[in-house]
Amino acid sequence: MRNYLLTWLVAAERLDIWVLRASIAILLACIGGLILWHLIAYLAGKLPKKPRTVRHSPEPPSALQPPLLPRGRFPAEVGPTSDDPEGLQEACTALEDALAEKYMQLAESWLRGGQPQKAAAALKRILQICPGRHQAQVAQDCLQKIGQEVADQHS
Repeated sequence: MRNYLLTWLVAAERLDIWVLRASIAILLACIGGLILWHLIAYLAGKLPKKPRTVRHSPEPPSALQPPLLPRGRFPAEVGPTSDDPEGLQEACTALEDALAEKYMQLAESWLRGGQPQKAAAALKRILQICPGRHQAQVAQDCLQKIGQEVADQHS
């Protein structure tokens, strides 16, 4: 086979035919190499797999939602060193505030869905996470409002 290809390449009468045949041979060799490389990578399981999107909420994300943390402060950037207790305390406070905000959104979602018991559970979780903060006061007010609505429905 190798001798046949070499003979086919060299047996050209004109230089332009030889260049055409050489370029076709190089192109086919490159394509064959790529196919072989992909086949080996596939069989070895090394090709990157598409990440699967996991939905934790039945509702679509809202474009009007405020950011989880203040601008420029993402959980990866919030992590000060362990030698900085004030910075660690700030990071914990920011994460507790973000968690309380997500629980508030969850409670609102449960209320829109007509499930005040689940909304009350989310609001009680806010009271556990950050007692004495603004979010806890808002959650307490919402719990009282839900309690009144449930009492009005049963009367």
